[in-house]
Amino acid sequence: MPSKNRRMMLTLPPELAAALDEFRAATGTAPSSFVVSMLVEAIPAIRAISEATRALAEDQDHALGIMNAVLSEALHHGTAAQLDMYEHKAIRKARTEKPAK
Repeated sequence: MPSKNRRMMLTLPPELAAALDEFRAATGTAPSSFVVSMLVEAIPAIRAISEATRALAEDQDHALGIMNAVLSEALHHGTAAQLDMYEHKAIRKARTEKPAK
């Protein structure tokens, strides 16, 4: 049965194509699946940028407020991800270190 999802053709710059090829080699994940998952996660930001662009014509302060909220949320998620990585690294390190005698 054919997919009901819309298809889109993209032209990739060489450096992006190379990065996606490296990602496939390292993870076994198809680049198209990876790109779609990244874009799905970006839907709130895409919608906020659209809203801010429309608002820009009428109220620059409102547009800046929208973008500030988007960037604050992105910063929060980035910081949370970084803290998770530090925590996992500490756990792995604790598991591999031998206790002092």
